[in-house]
Amino acid sequence: MKADLSWLANYYLPIGKRSVFKFSNRGGSVFNKNLLRNELIRIGGNKILRGFDEESIYVSTYVLSTLEYRFILQRNSYFAVFYDFAYTRAKFNNELTQNFPIGFGLGINIETKIGIFGLSYALGHQKTNPINFRNSKIHFGYVVQF
Repeated sequence: MKADLSWLANYYLPIGKRSVFKFSNRGGSVFNKNLLRNELIRIGGNKILRGFDEESIYVSTYVLSTLEYRFILQRNSYFAVFYDFAYTRAKFNNELTQNFPIGFGLGINIETKIGIFGLSYALGHQKTNPINFRNSKIHFGYVVQF
């Protein structure tokens, strides 16, 4: 029997008319005595833990906190400076690994008539991946609004 648990909490603190701090906490866990690799949660990339390849980190449990400063240009357009830090745990094949990956960088979201485009430049660090500008990531996202 497999059970999943996940959560997400965001708090936005306005600083003046055009600035805001975003505080975010999210996490998830998969419960099973004998997890298979394809049952693990995959994090990393544009949505969860910037600075890493998309869904490149396999975990059975994670907690991710984000601190982000946003300079507001328009309603859905802003410049951002962010810092993502996480605790990850992977229990797989009778092995337990724990890690504390971090990601940080700059980003911009631009609202257009056809949607919101996001672009981030990020660096990531974990046990097996030190901070290296050659390994920096550019994340691109697009949200359609109706």
